[in-house]
Amino acid sequence: MVTLDVLIVAPNDDLHARAVIREVGFLGRHALLVDSADFPEKIVLDYSHDSTESTLSIKTEEGQAYELTRESSVWWRRPRPHSVEQSFYHPKIASFAARESRSFFLGALQAMGGMFVNCPAASDRARLKALQLRVAESLGFKTPRTLLTNDPHKAREFVGARLKKCVYKTFTGTDFGFFETRLADSAEDISELWRLRKCPIILQEHIDGDLDLRATVVGETVFCAAIDFKHGVHGVDSRVDHNPTFAFPLSRPIIDALVGMTRAFGLIYAAIDLRYSEKEGFTFFELNPEGQYLWTEIHGSLPISAALAEMLTRTGAAVRGHSYGDFPRQRLMMHV
Repeated sequence: MVTLDVLIVAPNDDLHARAVIREVGFLGRHALLVDSADFPEKIVLDYSHDSTESTLSIKTEEGQAYELTRESSVWWRRPRPHSVEQSFYHPKIASFAARESRSFFLGALQAMGGMFVNCPAASDRARLKALQLRVAESLGFKTPRTLLTNDPHKAREFVGARLKKCVYKTFTGTDFGFFETRLADSAEDISELWRLRKCPIILQEHIDGDLDLRATVVGETVFCAAIDFKHGVHGVDSRVDHNPTFAFPLSRPIIDALVGMTRAFGLIYAAIDLRYSEKEGFTFFELNPEGQYLWTEIHGSLPISAALAEMLTRTGAAVRGHSYGDFPRQRLMMHV
């Protein structure tokens, strides 16, 4: 039986998980990727508890056996729902089996007491958009004027006061498509606001700037990449186009604020989106407790996967407070 240093819970095809497993291997440690959708039908878990010790064993579909100890770390990367629907004819029974599976699966992993990145309850709280804005402001970041609403009348007033200077976006992602942040700048957008009675929306003033920033926080280390969003054709959401991306080192005040925001939500890892302007400074957009980083690692030459591996195996200095490089302090004064 192999004793694991790191267990990563993510889809089998998750490239971020694969990158970190590779880095863990370079450190001479053992890591395993487990897809939660494979439990309970393809994976067997045994959790044993008594007054002296607890043990957790995992057996894969191929019959390989692994053991987690109190020294093992877990990266709760992007777990999928437990697949039990095909095993039961009645949906209520299937739902019950899925809840039982999650309770056992997540409870056993957390009961081992090792490093857990991130606590699911903390991640759920950190996803609350209104709360994110309050926390960001408390740490000195500028935030856009924002309206969260399901009232079509209030939405029309907000958009009308900022015509061509207003964007809209969703609270969460979906598993049936990608919905980018868009300008609310057409009569068609206005005419569709009646739909808010069925589903609320986020409306924000459009913030102009020079660069989009994706800051990835690993412990107390911050890796920041800049995206030249104006280079693309979309001009609002930098995720839509293949824009130039490069490392953007930060000053100590910004590092401390980003780490502070992550800690405020009880997180160890976070991906934080900002917009930077030479004139106006930094504007906070949102925090993603399970956000992507791999494209910034590749294009910005940022060793994020290595930092995650070092933190999860406790072999490096990834939890110390620093940024990847230095940046002229006079350009990083936070405008408040």
